[in-house]
Amino acid sequence: MFGDAFMVGATYPHLTQAKIYLPPSADWYNFYTSERMIPTNNVRTVKMEPEEIGVYLRAGSIIARKYIRRMSALETLNDQYMLDIYLT
Repeated sequence: MFGDAFMVGATYPHLTQAKIYLPPSADWYNFYTSERMIPTNNVRTVKMEPEEIGVYLRAGSIIARKYIRRMSALETLNDQYMLDIYLT
């Protein structure tokens, strides 16, 4: 766990799928696809992409993000934040 909203797991370049543990206290969302995952028996097999790490968000979380990628932190000062809300 990273904070109370993120579950981050290791990934390896050769894996195409992995079994992950998701605490049963809530539903979870895939950070990249926004797919809702309801844990069954606390373990779930998920498809892994080589360029992504396993990041999952707890249902009920609100995450502030900036979607514009810039090369300089100074250029991002006036960029707007977007709120991602992961429903329960």
